[in-house]
Amino acid sequence: MALQKQWGEFVAMKYADQGKAFLNAFWDELPEDIPEKVWQWAAKFAELDLDKQEEGCDLDEFGAHRFLEAIKEASTVKAMREDIKEADIDFNKRLALIEFCLWKLKKKASVFCERPQGDADKIAKMQAALEAAQAALQEAIAKAKAARESESAAAAAATEAKKRADEAAAAEAKAKDAAEKAKRQEDEAKCAADEAAAAEAVAAESAAAALAKEEEAKKPADEARAAEDELRAALAELEAQETAYKNKTEDLKKRSEQGGVVTRNKAKAELEIHLAEDPLPLRTAKITQEAATRKAEKARKIADEYHAAAVEKRKAADEDHAAAAKAREAADYAASEATASREASEAAAAAASQARQEADDAKKEADEAHAAAAAARAEADSALDDAQAKVAIVEEQIVEAKKNAGPGKGLVWWIERELHEAKKYMPLKKGGILRK
Repeated sequence: MALQKQWGEFVAMKYADQGKAFLNAFWDELPEDIPEKVWQWAAKFAELDLDKQEEGCDLDEFGAHRFLEAIKEASTVKAMREDIKEADIDFNKRLALIEFCLWKLKKKASVFCERPQGDADKIAKMQAALEAAQAALQEAIAKAKAARESESAAAAAATEAKKRADEAAAAEAKAKDAAEKAKRQEDEAKCAADEAAAAEAVAAESAAAALAKEEEAKKPADEARAAEDELRAALAELEAQETAYKNKTEDLKKRSEQGGVVTRNKAKAELEIHLAEDPLPLRTAKITQEAATRKAEKARKIADEYHAAAVEKRKAADEDHAAAAKAREAADYAASEATASREASEAAAAAASQARQEADDAKKEADEAHAAAAAARAEADSALDDAQAKVAIVEEQIVEAKKNAGPGKGLVWWIERELHEAKKYMPLKKGGILRK
């Protein structure tokens, strides 16, 4: 009855404690590779215990099947069932780690229960020291890892912030140069616009003067044309009179030769009277009028040429004025475009300055965060040093315990193995070891 109660206490232990108890009981009888296998079996039991994990003590039939499969212990389901049945010492259809170890290594439960487990107080103190060192080590490792990641992220952020600040400063300088260039171009465009306006004004004055000269030249040309027209009219009148005189002479001659005697005599008398009239004044007047007409025509041609030249000059002046006006409009447009460009460049420069300021502020914050992260990492390293010191104390205790372990050798080995496992997560320079 007492044995059954003692057995019940053992199988109710956590997987790791069952492994320690088994190794304590049979340490001197086990091959060298068995302690490591028991360690691995305990870890696999905890992994397959989906409900309690490390806090569990036994697996159900399905978990036991999975365990035997994992360690390649059974070839068929039927064989696994037989293996589990044979290993299940208390016949509760569940498999404890101790049950498997006893079955696997051909040990008896009664012998196991009779074997001493070592100095309970000493073991408890060593276990407590180990757990304290492990807890401190895990906390320190987690903090150191987090601090290093934070420092690394902060360093990267600071580098990126500096890069952005440098880029923003370069962009600001470039934007300011562009704004200054745009201002110079605006000044040049306004100057060109002023010059174009002045040129337009000069061209307008020239066009006005040319128009005045055209009007001035038009008046004598009109007067000369009027005089010529008047002389031509007078000449035409003289020519008409001369033609009428000639026609009358021919008519009288014709009538003096035709018809009755009375008619011919009458016509002859009229002809004599007609021919007796002196035609010289008419011819003289005609000659004089022709000369005056030619003179007037010459004067009119000269006036027309002068007027035509004035018209051409006025047209040229108008064209120059139109060209100057167009050039002034183009210059005004260029000046307005230059002003818009300058305003846009100044706005871009202001935005670049704001961006540079924000980048500088972000860089400052990133530098401060980096400094804080570095301080946190240093603090975490200090905590890791403290944890390392606690680990060193446990190592000294293990060395001492190995000398006088007695029946607790399995537990001492287990504690050392747990410490070895913990060192895999320590930095190498802090006493850690490489993971395999």
